[in-house]
Amino acid sequence: MIINVAYACNEFYMEQTTVSLLSLFDSNKHLDKINVYFIDMGISETSKKELHELINQLNGSLQIIPFKTIAYDLNINNTGRHIESVYAKIFFGRIPNINRILYLDSDVVVVDKLDDFWNSNLKDKYCACVRTLASRKLCQQLGVDENSDIVNDGVVLMNLEKWRNDSILEKCLAYISKWNGNPPVLSEGTINAVCNGKILVVSPKYNLMSGLVEGSEKKFEKLTERPFYSQKVLNDARTNPCIIHYLSGFYNRPWCKKCSHPMKSVYLKYRKQTKWRDKPLSRKKISLRLRVIGTLLKLLPIEIFTSIRHHIGKKYYA
Repeated sequence: MIINVAYACNEFYMEQTTVSLLSLFDSNKHLDKINVYFIDMGISETSKKELHELINQLNGSLQIIPFKTIAYDLNINNTGRHIESVYAKIFFGRIPNINRILYLDSDVVVVDKLDDFWNSNLKDKYCACVRTLASRKLCQQLGVDENSDIVNDGVVLMNLEKWRNDSILEKCLAYISKWNGNPPVLSEGTINAVCNGKILVVSPKYNLMSGLVEGSEKKFEKLTERPFYSQKVLNDARTNPCIIHYLSGFYNRPWCKKCSHPMKSVYLKYRKQTKWRDKPLSRKKISLRLRVIGTLLKLLPIEIFTSIRHHIGKKYYA
């Protein structure tokens, strides 16, 4: 079996991308081929050379695509702490000769075989993703029904044939333009709004975000006032994850010195295989705001915590 996988980042995230690639190939040695499409946001010539050497060593194939060659008509005016690469995935239909691709954020590690996920029956769906913790307020802001599935776009299995046939890129660009270049939750909000009702929701094991590592089904449903994954599905994802996503959140990231994420050892195992193995971990700390929210979430009854969040006016929980 041959699969296509895409990453998009700049020089700042080359360590994380390298770690992710090592985990991807290590967990999927049985595959006939992994084709890697790297969307270049300005990495150095040295990094390009090292990427080619790494993928050759892993018996994969690599195509480096400058971001602007596929995203030449993207008009945005604000990405906050993010860079333009978050929008790269909506342009994958412009990559020729492939009809399915798996997009992975740089801050994920793959710890199991991707076969079942890759072979998901997309039928008339545009993509397959994992639900994220989202409030009714976000649904209202996106312009979708409050009971709609809202997904995280850090891991996206894309049906590029249908994406092209139904002009989803053009619809995404129109949605971004409607918001004057600053749509809610950036690319994630755009995909959820444009693809609403046409997204296949898959097990959280395929994108085990930091916010899902702990917490119960009842707690999540009270937090968002919306249905979520069952406790059985959550427990299975935590016990048998396929893709771990180290989103910034209450644990900090595993490349940071003070990281309390319970699965940080997986990232560190692969980091030891890179040129960054001896580089000291970052001293960056979680923001005071997130530390306070995390503490309150653990200590307070969910009803009181939810009331505080509503008072703060937070629209998005992931």
